[in-house]
Amino acid sequence: MAKTAFPPDDEQLWWSVRETVRSVLLPQLADPWARVAAAQLVGLADWARTRGEDPWPARLDELRAALGLDAAYPELDLETYLNARGQELVATSQDLCLVSVDGFGTLIDVAFTHIDDYVTTNPLDTPAWRARLNETRLGRVRPSAPVFQYHALVDEIVPLGQAAALRRTWCNRGATVAWTVLPGEHALGLVEGQAPAIGWMAARFAGIPAIGNCLAP
Repeated sequence: MAKTAFPPDDEQLWWSVRETVRSVLLPQLADPWARVAAAQLVGLADWARTRGEDPWPARLDELRAALGLDAAYPELDLETYLNARGQELVATSQDLCLVSVDGFGTLIDVAFTHIDDYVTTNPLDTPAWRARLNETRLGRVRPSAPVFQYHALVDEIVPLGQAAALRRTWCNRGATVAWTVLPGEHALGLVEGQAPAIGWMAARFAGIPAIGNCLAP
């Protein structure tokens, strides 16, 4: 790829996102419909497994991810688990973009709720749904491209231990992983990680080989 200036432009950043999904996540998804919901499935298996200990944002993510998983695997039949409130939410928000005005409004409306407010029985607790979640769990396949993985030290939504375990799994499979832990909680970590992530991607666009730190603890 041609050498580019820092920072990468929007097209290059989108290319990087696309290649990340292609090389890291898609090799694990044999069913093409599963790729529709790829972004929503990241980390969901672990959230479902520890859902009783999660604060409200992670519980809400269970609902959003259940919608994505149902879109990928229609045989899971989410509709049969929904109560009246859940049916209304699905009917009004299925085609919303999360970062649009309407999407943001819907997110605010459901912010302090969790999946149990929308279902008669939580589908994520059933064998069929758990089997699909396990199929999409990251770490089953070694990424075919280098990975820059960062995480907030006191992340209250996605536990640090979950991310560290994924990093170790990838390293053990022979992947090139650059791992870093940033101070702060979930939202702050997202902001803090932008600069080093863009710098890491810029180095790749410039043709500089990625160097992992799997030998570090």
